[in-house]
Amino acid sequence: MACVAMTFILGCKTATTAFLAADAALSAPEELLPHKTPRNSVFGEYHQIHNVTDGRIKYEGYPKIRRLPNAAVAFAGPVAVWEEVATCIERSCIEEGRNPVDSLRYVTSSTPLDRISQVGVVLAYYDGNGPTIVSWNHEGSRRIEEHTALCMIGNVGDAEHDAFVGGVNTLFECLLTSKLLDGASLLACILGHLQRSSLDHDLMTRGIGGTYSGVWIDRSGVHPQPDILYAMLLPGQGVVRSVKTIARDDCLYASSGASGHSVIFSYPRYSESAELMRQRAARFRLETLPPLLGSLQWDFFSIVSGRPMPGLTIMELKRNQKFPATGRVILELKPIGDGAFDISFYVRTFVEDVMNDDPDLRGDIFLVYLPYDNEHDTLITVSSRQE
Repeated sequence: MACVAMTFILGCKTATTAFLAADAALSAPEELLPHKTPRNSVFGEYHQIHNVTDGRIKYEGYPKIRRLPNAAVAFAGPVAVWEEVATCIERSCIEEGRNPVDSLRYVTSSTPLDRISQVGVVLAYYDGNGPTIVSWNHEGSRRIEEHTALCMIGNVGDAEHDAFVGGVNTLFECLLTSKLLDGASLLACILGHLQRSSLDHDLMTRGIGGTYSGVWIDRSGVHPQPDILYAMLLPGQGVVRSVKTIARDDCLYASSGASGHSVIFSYPRYSESAELMRQRAARFRLETLPPLLGSLQWDFFSIVSGRPMPGLTIMELKRNQKFPATGRVILELKPIGDGAFDISFYVRTFVEDVMNDDPDLRGDIFLVYLPYDNEHDTLITVSSRQE
């Protein structure tokens, strides 16, 4: 399929853990879109079908992170080219036994420059001594670079670039100071912030957005993102959209509420046929989704809210419905017909107070993280406001 990935990729690391996060937006001529492509993304972003000047459509269409042995890699660029590059990196790792970084070096040096220069790559790897973030073609460099903390690939656009990229930097710097967050918690905060920022800046108009996905990598291996239930709030309107995101078996499921739709993204594993990939996605749908969706056992509940409320409130649920720091968080299923459900929630006064905090005290970035096992006076707050 001749389509171009309009991309935002984030690679970052702590002393013990590496992270990758990426959006799911693509751009393609309308006639090449998959059949019955929805008008909106799962998160409600309008797919730019009729009002783009280049004749291409920006839409939610493809996962951009692939898992390797002890590593994961994310790609930007024309889909056909980066699928070829991804396959070569996988072959180098799996069949030829190179470590992921050496595989990236080998593939980028042996692929014709007119093709390899079309893609950007961020690789997250744990080499036994610690986490590593390596990129190819970062900011058009046409070289491999190692990054000490953050690496971002993607053309956000001049108007939004400083606010969006600056926000990511501020968020990660603040999160690093917290001793309460493990790999899954940090990734939930990163994904929630990227999701919220993409919506705030309407980045789908620039081909960036849709469902963000991620992985975290430590000494024990590569871990998919936790199960996250999102609720989008507007002042005075309550929940305007709920979105469920679940990753298993190299598949990503995302589904919005009653008026939305569901998608399952997957990619072919190395040497896996299209039919075997289809069967794997079908097993994921049949064996994983019904019991998990029915039990409401989520890892995190992320409340993405508009002003005057904080931008992001993340509750650590640990697959429970009771939350010690706030009392009971009630997640309620409402049948809407044809076996479908909508989700609403109720929280106790303390959480409502946090969500309605004075916006003048926090600046452009605000995130509240509510740990499951701690009293509410140990909650984590992240703000861009300088003291």
